[in-house]
Amino acid sequence: MGNEVRRLRGPAANFIVDTPSASSAVRGTQFRVEAREGRTQTEVLEGRVAVNPRDQRGAVLPHGFGAVVVPGQAAIAPVALLPAPDLSRIAPLTQSVRPELAWPEVPGAHGYRVQVSDHPRFDSLRVDLEVEAPRAQLPALDAGRYAIRVRAVDKDGLEGRDAVTALQVDDQPAPPYSIAPAAGSVVRTPEVVLRWTQAPGAVTYDYEIAGATGFTEPVARARVDDTASIRLPDPLPPGDYAWRIRSVDASAKPGPFGDCLAFTVRPLAEVTAIDTAAANDTRDVTFRWQAGQPGQRYRFQMSRTPDFRKTDVDMLVDQAEVTLPRLRSGTWYLRAQTIDVDGFEGPFPAPQQVDVPCRWCRIGAGAGALLILLAL
Repeated sequence: MGNEVRRLRGPAANFIVDTPSASSAVRGTQFRVEAREGRTQTEVLEGRVAVNPRDQRGAVLPHGFGAVVVPGQAAIAPVALLPAPDLSRIAPLTQSVRPELAWPEVPGAHGYRVQVSDHPRFDSLRVDLEVEAPRAQLPALDAGRYAIRVRAVDKDGLEGRDAVTALQVDDQPAPPYSIAPAAGSVVRTPEVVLRWTQAPGAVTYDYEIAGATGFTEPVARARVDDTASIRLPDPLPPGDYAWRIRSVDASAKPGPFGDCLAFTVRPLAEVTAIDTAAANDTRDVTFRWQAGQPGQRYRFQMSRTPDFRKTDVDMLVDQAEVTLPRLRSGTWYLRAQTIDVDGFEGPFPAPQQVDVPCRWCRIGAGAGALLILLAL
């Protein structure tokens, strides 16, 4: 709670703030008092404040100092407040509906309080949040002019001096909400489909896809008609990407881009063709298929029935091949699925069939032919 008290006159002219653990009395000054969880903290920005604990000797805090009062505390220890952050790097104008603020770190700060108001005196707050690092992304703001107030917080929770700046949010068409690919998602095919929500006032949309070089050199960009999805005209090679989108109104005025969402393209191809040429080998048999992306593994299965209710072979291998002992004669069904590096399992394709002839039958047939020749 912040207080600004006009200078009072007379022996009983005191402004007193009572909390469960302490009272703060002033004649005319600007200070903050916060009481929570059995503690009271007071921060003096102008003038002086007398802090009087319930069961301890009080103390007078000069401007620029604060103190924390807790039950059983031996004495009040005034602490110098942290200096105001430097907000000069924050641009006064932004086209983003969710502005990002950043400022240099304040030595000794363990966090920061960020406040946004429609009024320069901060009579009411639009935003009141605490962050650990010297940066913050604000929630969505309407177009207009705002007052920004930031102060550092020390290890004891005392909040330092205020830094105030103005921020103008330009009146631009609001961007749509991006749906897919979602942030951190993996696209399992080279064909990428973008999806978003309809934005009020938008008649077209601009999208951009960035690769390693960022949005300064996007790998894909286009303006699309009033729609909520688009399939990229060209497949994307495997790799890491990010995408963003913005609205364009009827006067062809583009708004700010929405959030940038990172995603990964890592195709998970089905194993549709297994080389069965070695199935009739009289020694070890090696089945091979086309390899997928680096790091992907495979599950190989063989069964006597096409429904694979019972598997005679079920192996997990790191390479796109498997070696088995010589196969018994008869009909075999085989299939393989791809498993991605994150454990995602692709579907099993339709099984392949291979017929292994009877080896002894071939030997018997050959012996019979030999006897016939000898009899002639």
